[in-house]
Amino acid sequence: MKRVVALALAFVATPASANPLDAFGFGPRGTAMGGAVAATADDVSATYYNPAGLATGDTLRIELGYTHFEPALALNGDVQDIDPSAGLQGGFVLPGVIADHRLGVGLGVHLPDARVTRLRALRQSKPRFELYDNRPQRLSITSGLGFELVPGLSIGAALTYLSGTEGTLEVGGVVHASDEDRTRLFSGLDVNLKAVRYPSFGVRYCPTRAWCFGVTERERFELALDLDVDVRGRIVSGNDESVVVEEGRFFLNSRNADLFSPRQVALAVAWSGPDHTLEVDVTWLQWSGFPGSTATIVIDLDLGTFDYVVPIPDPPGKPGYHDVWVPRLGGELRAYGEAASTSLWLRGGAFFEPSPAPAQPGLGNSLDADKLGLSAGFAVEFPDPWGVFPQPLEFGVSALWIGLVERSYQKASAADGAGDVVVSGHVLGGSASVDFRF
Repeated sequence: MKRVVALALAFVATPASANPLDAFGFGPRGTAMGGAVAATADDVSATYYNPAGLATGDTLRIELGYTHFEPALALNGDVQDIDPSAGLQGGFVLPGVIADHRLGVGLGVHLPDARVTRLRALRQSKPRFELYDNRPQRLSITSGLGFELVPGLSIGAALTYLSGTEGTLEVGGVVHASDEDRTRLFSGLDVNLKAVRYPSFGVRYCPTRAWCFGVTERERFELALDLDVDVRGRIVSGNDESVVVEEGRFFLNSRNADLFSPRQVALAVAWSGPDHTLEVDVTWLQWSGFPGSTATIVIDLDLGTFDYVVPIPDPPGKPGYHDVWVPRLGGELRAYGEAASTSLWLRGGAFFEPSPAPAQPGLGNSLDADKLGLSAGFAVEFPDPWGVFPQPLEFGVSALWIGLVERSYQKASAADGAGDVVVSGHVLGGSASVDFRF
């Protein structure tokens, strides 16, 4: 029985936070410009940054790429075993016209190359990097629509689909009270991956050719992780296996919020010309709505007269996260060439993301620190040498470094199991893609 209970408790506790696009951006241009593209994105990445930008293009675009980010995050100087985020990124933008109004339909996909979804069991008292541990381990699909109301003003909406999890672990058989080696249990696991979606909305306004403004709102999102453990069977004792409990039952239900993403509102302004773009974005993240990722557990035990106490984990405390504002700066410059010919674009960006995590002198160990992001990249536009594509192709590359500002978490009790913790480290990676235009 002890083994069954231990298995059940390990099965249900799992931490997670947001999606890989929130963490590292979407596409080489968005990543290279530090995520400051909500007023100018008109490619596949507009499905994420601002769907209103889908209505501003006039060519069919198909993008194929790959992204990889390697975390090196440390607790007290020891680098933790956190999986990299890597996978395929791409999609398409299809333009059109209805009643003299331009519109665009887009689809953006992030497909991890290691797994579609993952569960990881950690106690509330276990120190972990809440925003990076499970954050990139998800499939993400975003479909969007942009519509031009009047020249220079467009609106858009998008739906993002991610994979969630629900399941049941069923165990049955005979439990031997005095000799666990004679316990005979049979188990079955039924797990379903569910598609869960959340909307985003955007507005883009360009009063002149030089100035554009963007507003994007993404709704709060979380996956309900609902897991059950149902153990049924007889309990026997002695060499003759006399029945102590004819039909005992141990039922455990675990619920928690998996893959939480806060509500976000981004305000953007961009100054552009034929050979340059400079953009400033400010994003509000409503982290105060974070419910925490430690599971809430309910246990129902019926063993008749058999005296056994089930060890129940302490109820999870509120994480106490707070809202933050994230400023972003990005720019690009045509360093060589001109429109409709071979061109070289240089890109760069930066952002500062304050940590939403509070000081945690008690049981909680949901760790984070302020983050400074520096990015760079380039893109080469060139006419198709084979004459297959009527529009120039674009090959883009980006690199992003995210550094955590060292932060110390002090515990109120000297007897705390985790003890004082110092958070440090960085994440390094980038992306590359080819953009085909028709």
